[in-house]
Amino acid sequence: MESATPSLSAALARVVPRGFFAPLAQSEQAGFFIDCIDRLERESEVEAGELSRGEALQLISETLAEHGEVDWSEDPEVALADARARANRIFNRLLSARWLDERDLGIDDRRIIVEPTVRWLLDAFRKMSATGRAELHSFADTLRGICDELGKPEHFDAATRSGEEMVSRLGDLERRAETSTNQLNHVYLVLRQFIDRQAGATTGIENLRLVFDEFTAGQHQVCHDELFARGLIQRLGDARQMVQDLRYDAGIKDHLAAGLAKRESVGPPEAYDRVNALLASLDQVLGSIAFMSREVDGRIAHFNRVSYERYSYLNDRSGRHAEIVKKLFEKVETIAAGRLLAALPALDLPALRIPAVEVFHGEESLYKRHQKRMPVRMLGRLRAVRSDDVDAIERLRRRYNESLSAMRGARFVRRHLHDIGAAIATNEFHTGPEDELLDLISVLIHRRYGPVRWSIEPTQHGQPWHPERTPVDEHACVRFERFTVSRLG
Repeated sequence: MESATPSLSAALARVVPRGFFAPLAQSEQAGFFIDCIDRLERESEVEAGELSRGEALQLISETLAEHGEVDWSEDPEVALADARARANRIFNRLLSARWLDERDLGIDDRRIIVEPTVRWLLDAFRKMSATGRAELHSFADTLRGICDELGKPEHFDAATRSGEEMVSRLGDLERRAETSTNQLNHVYLVLRQFIDRQAGATTGIENLRLVFDEFTAGQHQVCHDELFARGLIQRLGDARQMVQDLRYDAGIKDHLAAGLAKRESVGPPEAYDRVNALLASLDQVLGSIAFMSREVDGRIAHFNRVSYERYSYLNDRSGRHAEIVKKLFEKVETIAAGRLLAALPALDLPALRIPAVEVFHGEESLYKRHQKRMPVRMLGRLRAVRSDDVDAIERLRRRYNESLSAMRGARFVRRHLHDIGAAIATNEFHTGPEDELLDLISVLIHRRYGPVRWSIEPTQHGQPWHPERTPVDEHACVRFERFTVSRLG
């Protein structure tokens, strides 16, 4: 069955022309093309979004000079050309990829425009690379503003707020939450970079500098402190609960749908579906922020663990004592090369640097005799030693028999349900003595004992507005709302 919503690739193909990603296909040249279009886009903003052809060629030539390390040998059309012809070929390649567009305003007046599609691509690249402190401070401010908005129930009161205003406010909150998600991704990337750098540390000094100098003052600490030290993660949970309350309130959704239908002139069914999608999306984004926050906290713990393990490894492998032992073995290997063990000359090894130890009470005082314990023999049954023990043993036996253990629940399931998949309702059996009632209660408390597994399914209420009509079954003077026990294993 074909989906009504087109796939992402199909939707993208209607906007992005064929060959749009061709300049990024070669990894050696991708960096040059990114810097080239970035410079053209920034310079065109100064010129009201347009450049002359000569200015564009000049900027391409300057970027080529800055990227002199790029190997163009696999592209003879560019490699064999001179500087001017090379800039023209790069310019034509950007035109064919539809990164640039050319407008003829006259015979000698051609204006160059950076296509909107590549502006979106550049915006994505800039967001991916923006890991500065200001960007992460912005994350905390954005998320705090979302929590402030959702922490005021009067902003979503249908009696005092119009549906149009509430829909507009919720749409703005969704966009800001998406921005917070992108910014939190930067924190995750920063932490991954620290972990990779720590795994590649070659000296203890580098290891300690990463931990105490760079990591503690890193930009990620801004977000982590806001989320956990200042309690923003708890406020985020309250904000998400507010969205869920709106999402499951039929009256509020009708009010929002009416406002959306009035604002955008759409039918009531479509407006209701869009309101549902808006609330579901906002709920999901806030949940993903909470999940990613916990991932960030786990990443910080992982970095601390990796740092400790790396420092221990470097200290054992390249510390001063390790170097002394290494030199000692190298000396022994040099002297004993090609010799038998019996024919080894005097190795003349340095004396062991062991501190002197004084034993004040003789060497015998260092030995302590271990006192062996006699094995304890457990009796197969309880035995009364004194006359008072009989009552205690009887109370213990009664207490054990009356305990609501999983074993009792399994006994009930085996007695009433012989086959896997069988089921029985509370109106289909009767309980006799008190032990059978305790077995039934144990079934409600537990779900498994050994290989025996079962589930409890309450009877659906036929009339939810009349609880007094709910079917009830009585067992040993105890009334139970009717339920069904199903054996699963």
